[in-house]
Amino acid sequence: MELRFRFEVCAGDAAVSGRSTWRWTNAWARERDRTMSLRDVDLNLLVTLDTLLRERNVTRAANMLGTSQPGMSASLARLRDLFSDELLMRVGREYQLTPLARDIVEPLQAALASLQATLDRRTSFDPSTSTREFSIAASDYAFSVVGPKLLGHLAEAAPSLRLHLRIADAASASKLAAGRLDLSIQPCGAIHHLPSEVLFKDSWVCVVWSGNNHVSDPMTLEEWSSLPHACFTYGRSGIVPIDLLLGPLAEMRTRQVRSESFLALPLILPGTRLVAILPSRIGELFLRSVDLRLVRPPQPIPAFAEAMTWNPACNGDPAHVWLREQVRLVASVSNSSGA
Repeated sequence: MELRFRFEVCAGDAAVSGRSTWRWTNAWARERDRTMSLRDVDLNLLVTLDTLLRERNVTRAANMLGTSQPGMSASLARLRDLFSDELLMRVGREYQLTPLARDIVEPLQAALASLQATLDRRTSFDPSTSTREFSIAASDYAFSVVGPKLLGHLAEAAPSLRLHLRIADAASASKLAAGRLDLSIQPCGAIHHLPSEVLFKDSWVCVVWSGNNHVSDPMTLEEWSSLPHACFTYGRSGIVPIDLLLGPLAEMRTRQVRSESFLALPLILPGTRLVAILPSRIGELFLRSVDLRLVRPPQPIPAFAEAMTWNPACNGDPAHVWLREQVRLVASVSNSSGA
């Protein structure tokens, strides 16, 4: 840091004035040089920084924000100067985050989400006239349970409201924290550090083609281990969630088919020897239209619960409070009807 100041030196009756430049090189001055004040920061740069850290690519970040690539490069240069850090470093053909950039990703997203919630804040909310868009993530299974009733209810109560329905994945927690999702409906406990509320519970059932004569009810351990299985996997992670509940049964089966969709599994069973373990609500739903049979597993499998999770910055937002009330309402109707 350089300090420039005017000084006067008295020499007899005369005063000599001039300029001098002092360069501070001690540790205290360097630390002070790195300190920044919010007053000196263009908040738009923080939005740019968030996009750059998420995309890890200048061109994609520019496209996301609707600006030019040279403009985005200039913003990155300003951010590097502001943080005294490279933030993004090119390694081969890709950019990687520096340790400082990795450290600020989550707090930056949380801060921007809180700021967005402040800007969106309303003292009241009128669903009958609102055109607000809510973004909700869930598995196709959870959408099949609450989606039809929720959409039917909103069509009456909030006809101009818009919904963006997205498939939940391993990034749902960070999207909630960053304000890119309003709600995520996932198995209870999947997201630990954000407020949540249980919506409904379900059990598990084995589903097979009705013409599969190799399956008893309940299945025997021999049938379980000898027949091929079709499994639901969690997004691109490849995780098979049901394995966490199966215990020793998980290692006794052959996973022949993996699907990122719950609802696709019953449709591929007819004409095969495949076994799929599905939530009972899905089994009952497809039993009406697909040539299937529901049988009990060889050993009891613990039931599970689905919960809605949200960003705590939205706790007091009237629109968000109203949305959670509607989801809670339709989930309670689904619980009472058992479908």
